[in-house]
Amino acid sequence: MTILPQELCLHQARLTAAGGEWMVAVDSVMQTEDKANLLVNVILEQPLDEEHFTSRKLGLAVPASVILDPETCAEVIEQIQQWVDATEGDGFLDLVHHHN
Repeated sequence: MTILPQELCLHQARLTAAGGEWMVAVDSVMQTEDKANLLVNVILEQPLDEEHFTSRKLGLAVPASVILDPETCAEVIEQIQQWVDATEGDGFLDLVHHHN
């Protein structure tokens, strides 16, 4: 089963971190071999002014059942917001082990 980036409720989501508002753009989605989890690459963009923005790349390992459900997807957005507040630059967030 192929999952398109725009099929995730995470795509185009907005989150407010300590440093301002960010938009989440899902770049790619891949299923793990057991199909229980998804590897998701997102680009976080924050507008600086009308023509410039800053961006960060974040890789996610997340249970498919969590990210594909609009109700639990909000938890993923919250985890990303906490990651944005706690770190700088690009990174990786393992939510598979967070949910187990």
